[in-house]
Amino acid sequence: WWFKYLDDADYGTSTAVGKFTDAALNLNITLNYKGWHLEGTSAEGYLAPDPYPYAGFGFSWSPNGEAESVDLSDWEGICMTYDATDYFEVAFQAEGDGGLSYYYLAAPTSSAKTVNIAFSSLIRSEYAKTTLSKAEALGHATSFQIKYTNDETEGISYYCNRLYGDTAARCNSAGISATNTINIYKIGKYGTCGGVSTTL
Repeated sequence: WWFKYLDDADYGTSTAVGKFTDAALNLNITLNYKGWHLEGTSAEGYLAPDPYPYAGFGFSWSPNGEAESVDLSDWEGICMTYDATDYFEVAFQAEGDGGLSYYYLAAPTSSAKTVNIAFSSLIRSEYAKTTLSKAEALGHATSFQIKYTNDETEGISYYCNRLYGDTAARCNSAGISATNTINIYKIGKYGTCGGVSTTL
């Protein structure tokens, strides 16, 4: 079964709705930007939201839930058929990753696209603070996640810029948001999704 998570744990207001159709799992995510404030000194600071928004969907690899990890280290990777209106992360959550997992960045596409994602191509979040090798992460995988965060919105958080005379009050009243509509048609082991594919 799939689960959903939002940034409300950090007092965010982003929303996400997932629905199964006859053809796909349809995911609609809206990241809402709020809590704009000056970060840093008044002379050199910048405007930032609080929190940086995020939302996502996922499923546990183990039937016992995320409390139990599984070993994916003997897999070559996965395949996925999808379409999306913006970038998103295909993330592999693992024990000890501090919530910042190894992932593949999926590009937007207006028509269904099949990709083969080799685990060797996964990258780690630049914000990760824990030391966790890719081998360790794949050996203790907890969940598969579709994540949409500020990192994938092509810098919408910089929409509010002091250089252009913006203020925190103006940014907070603007109701800034970013949306992504993602359709997941198929997920499987590497090379099993069929169709025209891109190998990574």
